[in-house]
Amino acid sequence: MQDADSAPRAGFRDWPGRIAPRGAGWLLVTSVALLHLLNPRIGQVEPEPRSVLLVVVGFGLVLAQSVPLFWRRRRPALVLALIAGAWVAGQLLFGPSAPFGVWVALYSVVVYATRRTGELGAAAATAAVVALQLAHLGRDRLELQEAVPLIVATLLVVIVGFVVADRRSRSAALRDRAEFLEREREALSRQAVAEERLRIARELHDLVAHSLTTIAIQSSTGRLALPQHPDVALRALATIETTSRDANREMRQLLGVLRQAGDTTAESGSPARSAHST
Repeated sequence: MQDADSAPRAGFRDWPGRIAPRGAGWLLVTSVALLHLLNPRIGQVEPEPRSVLLVVVGFGLVLAQSVPLFWRRRRPALVLALIAGAWVAGQLLFGPSAPFGVWVALYSVVVYATRRTGELGAAAATAAVVALQLAHLGRDRLELQEAVPLIVATLLVVIVGFVVADRRSRSAALRDRAEFLEREREALSRQAVAEERLRIARELHDLVAHSLTTIAIQSSTGRLALPQHPDVALRALATIETTSRDANREMRQLLGVLRQAGDTTAESGSPARSAHST
């Protein structure tokens, strides 16, 4: 679980087949506000005076139970506290009603907050819902068959939230594991290429050192033998020619292997960079 989700940062960009994240937030807040405005009272509601102040207070409580849902992913615990407080105030002023905003905030705190915060928030919100329903039962304002569905719905929201949170945690763990294995594969590939280059560099060094030593010895032999033994000098020159050509051919082969290894490293690294860029 996490404190914030990356979806709100996408702004107004529309995804194929999906509603833009900010548009989905507006839709959710509007839906919850309408549910609270149109929510029929449950239980035995006492007559209320039709005062302007009471209407303003009721409308403010409706906004307090819906507008904070805009920040349900970034500040889930704070949103749950604000909405639960507004719902409790509405219960005390206007009587029993369904906690639509509390349910959404409760789900959000379980899914988007840390595990401990989600557990504490779920326990506190569930206890508040149960306590208020029992209090209404005690004042004969609510029947048992009307209170039980609200309590059961709250428990279902908590259960669904923890199921979704566990699935998100497992998905995140699998994603991290896949990224770790990809990094390990790239590191092993780079290490293998580096070891192969080191081996070729050693062979190249041995080749150059052996060839230069042979050429130096044969050059000295030819120089000393040239006045009295020209045939020996010719053989020395022939050996120098053969050694230099062989060394040149082997060096080209080794350099070609090094060039191929560099191209393979570039090709194996390019998909990873393109995947990160997308």
